[in-house]
Amino acid sequence: MKRKNEEAKKTDDSMRDKIRQKKRRKSVFSGFIVLIILVALGGLGYVLYENVVEVYFRPTGVMEEEKVDEEKVEIINENNDEAISSRVTDYIELLKGDLKELDLNLLRVVLPKGKMREIDVDIEGVMPYFKVNVDRDSAVTAEDISRMINYLRERNLMESVSYIDVRVEGKAFYK
Repeated sequence: MKRKNEEAKKTDDSMRDKIRQKKRRKSVFSGFIVLIILVALGGLGYVLYENVVEVYFRPTGVMEEEKVDEEKVEIINENNDEAISSRVTDYIELLKGDLKELDLNLLRVVLPKGKMREIDVDIEGVMPYFKVNVDRDSAVTAEDISRMINYLRERNLMESVSYIDVRVEGKAFYK
């Protein structure tokens, strides 16, 4: 009986040792995986940081992909006492770029008195001005402007129109 107890004790000890070894292997393996993930994330962060600095910034501080545009848009603020918000100036720059892609040049922007979300836009070579809402996507607005110009030119109505309203998405009005 003593012998059976000793054998059982040895079997229990060897089972405990096997379980401990499995736990050690598991923790070493988990630690190794965590180390690999951390190194991969660090390398990815480094590569992304290097690319951002290399691609976007020149030593002069000007963005690489951004072309310096010499053409300035005249902005007339009829609300003389108020400053022009950065949201409106950003929208004007976006609209200018979107119109440029459609071979249209933005000449002048008028901020009408008492209107916070509306601007009047003059396009080079186009007689009527356009009423634009700054809450709309600038690319969609530019596309609507281009379509209206083509529509009115096809029907020889360009000279008789005083303004074109493209403030509402999917609709355009002219007077």
